[in-house]
Amino acid sequence: MVKRILSFMAALAALAACNGFKVDYYVSDISYPFGEGGDTLFASVSLEYPVRGMDEEAMDAVKESISTIAFDMEGMEYSSLEEMAAIYEADLIDEFVTENESSLGKGVLSWEDTMEGYFVEPYKKYRCYVISYYSYRGGPHGISTLTGLVFGPDGALLTEDALIRDDARADVDALIYRHLVEQDESLADYIDEDYVGANGNFLLRKDGVEWFFQPLEVAPSSLGILSSLVPWAELKPYILVF
Repeated sequence: MVKRILSFMAALAALAACNGFKVDYYVSDISYPFGEGGDTLFASVSLEYPVRGMDEEAMDAVKESISTIAFDMEGMEYSSLEEMAAIYEADLIDEFVTENESSLGKGVLSWEDTMEGYFVEPYKKYRCYVISYYSYRGGPHGISTLTGLVFGPDGALLTEDALIRDDARADVDALIYRHLVEQDESLADYIDEDYVGANGNFLLRKDGVEWFFQPLEVAPSSLGILSSLVPWAELKPYILVF
């Protein structure tokens, strides 16, 4: 089974090749202990956002989408990345304290909450972005997720409705499943084909479109984040652009 790991350094290397496109960062680190000698919340956020290489309105739109999606605040009135981060961090601390207070002195173990957002290699006129998240709340293991975002030149998110023909959804879903299980034949024993398909979580690659599936979305959590890369040549009959 192939698990794609998108490193921060790889993202920086990709950006270096994009003439004129520059980013800035929101970075925050929290170490919040519960009482003296108690468990501790360790949290960190590092999010890239564009500051050059797109027009001002497009960069504002990209920054807003990154903020609302990363902090799970879609539908809320947007103020700024920094203010949304402050709300997210305050809520996280409040949740940690509440869990400790309700544990009747038994403790909830130290928590870890790590979020990283960064641009990866663009595809033609589209900017591609990854939000990588890890959460540990005690127990045998934490959970990792990966979210792909694709931005057009105007800063709007590319949706699957704008990518895939309405009458071709079943065909694309079948391609996604086939390329997923081709990575490792044993995956077919764990994955129900009816649950695999275009899920809105994708990136445009030079070789095709890559869809991502979070732990438990289509397979047991022990298999981690899964991905399926469908080549452009196979997608061509079913897509609206490109």
